[in-house]
Amino acid sequence: MDGGHDNKAIGTKKPEVHLKEIETAVKKAIAKVGI
Repeated sequence: MDGGHDNKAIGTKKPEVHLKEIETAVKKAIAKVGI
């Protein structure tokens, strides 16, 4: 996963929002891979 460019933005968000975004990104990645 490429989250390097998001580090500054993540620091300003609530942890639960950050976790939701990670979960969404993971689901998208899984769907793209087709597992």
